[in-house]
Amino acid sequence: MAVTISRIAILKVQWGYGQSIYEDCTIHVNTTSTAGVGFITAQGALTPNKPTGFVFLSGSIEGKGSVYLGRAYKPYARVIFSNTQMANIIKPEGWEAWNAAGKEYNFFAFQIMN
Repeated sequence: MAVTISRIAILKVQWGYGQSIYEDCTIHVNTTSTAGVGFITAQGALTPNKPTGFVFLSGSIEGKGSVYLGRAYKPYARVIFSNTQMANIIKPEGWEAWNAAGKEYNFFAFQIMN
């Protein structure tokens, strides 16, 4: 089941082990110079066979500041942004390893038609 929300305000992250789809959502980022860089997602699983992940479909990311699309909360993170309009606030690297540093080969972060 897809979640349809007109606006998601991001102060920190959408995080967890869950499985969710966000369709036609506007993600509003509000980071400041005192807060530093932000993260839109922090998804993860401890094993590769867990059916978890976040999918963002046909939405947009707007706001101010500087953000990563996500960081790996656990070694087997899975996040997809598909057909998402992105303001010029996304860090060029897109993603950060965070808790999965050294295990980057395990996590799946994908962008398509953005």
